[in-house]
Amino acid sequence: MSATNNNDLGHRLLLAKLPGLGPARLRWLMSSGASVAEVAESIRAGRLPRALGAPTWAKGPAMVQTWFELARALDPDDLMGHHTRQGVKVAGPGSSWWPFEGDPEPPLSVTYMGTLGLAVSKPTVAIVGTRRCTTVGRRVAASLGAGLGEAGVSVISGLATGIDAASHVGVLSAGGKAIGVVGTGLDVVYPRSNRELWGRVAEVGLLLSEYPVGTRPENWRFPARNRLIASLADIVVVVESHEKGGSLHTVDEAIQRGRTVMAVPGSVTSAASAGTNQLLVDGCAPVRGVEDVLVALSLETCAGPKEPLDPKPAKPYPASLVQALILDEVGTGAVHIDDLLAASGVAIVDLLAEIQCMVQAGLVALDGSTVLPGANT
Repeated sequence: MSATNNNDLGHRLLLAKLPGLGPARLRWLMSSGASVAEVAESIRAGRLPRALGAPTWAKGPAMVQTWFELARALDPDDLMGHHTRQGVKVAGPGSSWWPFEGDPEPPLSVTYMGTLGLAVSKPTVAIVGTRRCTTVGRRVAASLGAGLGEAGVSVISGLATGIDAASHVGVLSAGGKAIGVVGTGLDVVYPRSNRELWGRVAEVGLLLSEYPVGTRPENWRFPARNRLIASLADIVVVVESHEKGGSLHTVDEAIQRGRTVMAVPGSVTSAASAGTNQLLVDGCAPVRGVEDVLVALSLETCAGPKEPLDPKPAKPYPASLVQALILDEVGTGAVHIDDLLAASGVAIVDLLAEIQCMVQAGLVALDGSTVLPGANT
């Protein structure tokens, strides 16, 4: 395929800016057989490609009308220029290092900062898991990230809080290669608490999105993002997942693409490990240490005893032992302050101060005297 030209990339950006245009609707739109530029120009002109009938999904006609109105105000060349001024590069099929050739649901294009070649360099491992992880899960993710980074393996995550962020803290601490696949525009850091981590990944690794700059977070974009994580990975490792955690969507996408899925065993009493333990029951290989992943990548032999996962975090996290205890407790559900007081053994004033710091960081929320998981856990 010939290299994608800038004009074609501008049309791809234009389509990617249309609201609600996820993978399924994109497949429908492109099923007309028209080129990307033809589809984009048709929508700019206020009509669908001739080969398409009326949309059949709920609120389809109203959404298509919104597409017409928005596309009319967009210019492909202006979109490309805006990304260039933001320091964000754009690639599409036929571009150098395009990593989604042959994928069943490829993105129209990707925006990126850093080195796109990392996306096609092998081997690659995605480390995924719940945002509401335990301290042990966070440490395991960081240890796996560091061990894989030291072995020259690129580590992929969605740069969410919890397991994702810990895995990238680990790989960066080892001087390894980090790939972050996010569900917003590259100028919209989500969650905001990960701003420093985003910047570091963009600086020394690869920060990638299928969305143009300015794209705000929406719930549907993150499951869509998960298919890209699965596509880029040779192996997907799930560190912790609740019974119906979002990480299991990445597992489904990995299985669809024939990728190997592995899981870290967890306590049967921990809700944060219910999903991973079920994956083991379903036949996924266990991860007892980084060596198990390296063996699955054919980078290590099975000789000798397994070295256990390093229980120490890559850097002090969270800020105190009391905060670590609180995160562990809320990892399995809401907990009353009286129970935290009994478990921690600290004075009530000290406990409340720690909780307040965590509320401000978005790690927990308060509902009266009950502590709940926060938006950034």
